[in-house]
Amino acid sequence: MRRSMGHNYGGVWTVSPAWTSQTCHQCGEIGIRVSDETATSEMKRGEFFYCAECDEHFHADINASRNIIHVQQKKMSSAVPGRSA
Repeated sequence: MRRSMGHNYGGVWTVSPAWTSQTCHQCGEIGIRVSDETATSEMKRGEFFYCAECDEHFHADINASRNIIHVQQKKMSSAVPGRSA
């Protein structure tokens, strides 16, 4: 996995967790937390993420994980910047 992401010489890729569960991993827009897979009204600390731009629902932790995984693949500035340590 490390090599596939461009880390040929070891090290750890650290990523700031800020905004990872609030940014859509598909389109990059800011979404809202909702209570379930069909809700579109914001609920603080909701278990699911809703993106109005994509009209998609994701589990908030899965959405955050996908944002963290894809930080290296985005060749532009990101809402979830990382650095090698």
